[in-house]
Amino acid sequence: MDKISRFLKAVNSKTLSKQALIEALEQLSKNLPLNSKDCDSELLSEIVNKLRPLFLESSCLNHAFSKPFGYAGDYYCMYLIHINRPSGNGLGGLFDRVFLESKTCQSVRERSNIFSNSLRDLEIANDRQLNVLIAGCGPCFELANYFKKSNNLKLPSFTCVDHDLSAIEFSKDQLISISSDNKLRYFCSNIFKFSNNGEKYDFIYSAGLFDYLRDSLFKKLLSRLLNQLNKGGMMVIGNLSNKIPMIDSFTMEYILDWKIQRRGREVLKKLVTNADDYDIDTVEDCLEVGNYLIIRKMNN
Repeated sequence: MDKISRFLKAVNSKTLSKQALIEALEQLSKNLPLNSKDCDSELLSEIVNKLRPLFLESSCLNHAFSKPFGYAGDYYCMYLIHINRPSGNGLGGLFDRVFLESKTCQSVRERSNIFSNSLRDLEIANDRQLNVLIAGCGPCFELANYFKKSNNLKLPSFTCVDHDLSAIEFSKDQLISISSDNKLRYFCSNIFKFSNNGEKYDFIYSAGLFDYLRDSLFKKLLSRLLNQLNKGGMMVIGNLSNKIPMIDSFTMEYILDWKIQRRGREVLKKLVTNADDYDIDTVEDCLEVGNYLIIRKMNN
């Protein structure tokens, strides 16, 4: 309980700064179990009852905890992370700022570069229009970033799939002014059931979806998507790693009840079945927080 008292004392200080809050969070989360279910029940109860209300004065954290669309990392939460404009009541603005500047949130914003760079590599290797599937598209910030930067005269045809109709409508509004209607299609569908009349894709991308899947479902969805990948095509699957800083994990796991499956690069590789049919690699983003499984389907 001393940890909580010290944290509250730091937070109530009249001179609380961003750095002071980060240091207080580091001390608070130090030596806590990675998963809240492994935490002492009395300590966990104190954290929830005494600290959670402070954190929830942050606009982004409040949205993630309330889960209006059924889970913490919904499209609007991703939107708040991407625009990176701290807001909230009382100390909420400072809590918002610290969270939005965290390595985990920076890693989310880095997804746009991973997407654009990977797709650009495939475009260079193919002198034709590519067919692209984005599984669990959310607010489509990766796609918006691609359109703003691309000078490719043979723009790919994009298929965006999300189970949340609100995410689809939001994406349409965001992209309507920067995309060509005949290059972009939207489907509100369960990705485990999605199949557009047997259509195949040259590039399949998903980041933020597989983090929520246990290993058996990860393998099931990966296998299903690989069946929709053309020979010579590429798949990029993002998954937050087990290198997430503990203060980020504390905020997500303990305060927000935001449960994800963290996976290392070697673990990701092992989740690919029939691996001999593919060229498999992994990369991590510049924050060393986001891991990406890169799968290329062989031509033979």
